[in-house]
Amino acid sequence: MEIEAFLADAVQASGGKLHALGIGWQVIQTTAFPARHDRVGIGLIVRTVAAEAGQHTLGPSARAAPSRPPSPPPTVPGPRRWR
Repeated sequence: MEIEAFLADAVQASGGKLHALGIGWQVIQTTAFPARHDRVGIGLIVRTVAAEAGQHTLGPSARAAPSRPPSPPPTVPGPRRWR
């Protein structure tokens, strides 16, 4: 399984297609945590083969830049189940 993720201003899945607006940035900077950003979308492209069929669990996580100490994890809903 391969998962490609990207940040965008807006992301929407519709009719089997993934629509994204404002793709191309890779870093979110803030002076404090937690931070609020009015428009941030996370797009995921998941590629599988038939042998990987079945139920999988996918959940979010956040990491600090290597040069900074880690921040406390954000409060987010639990893992989502995808079929």
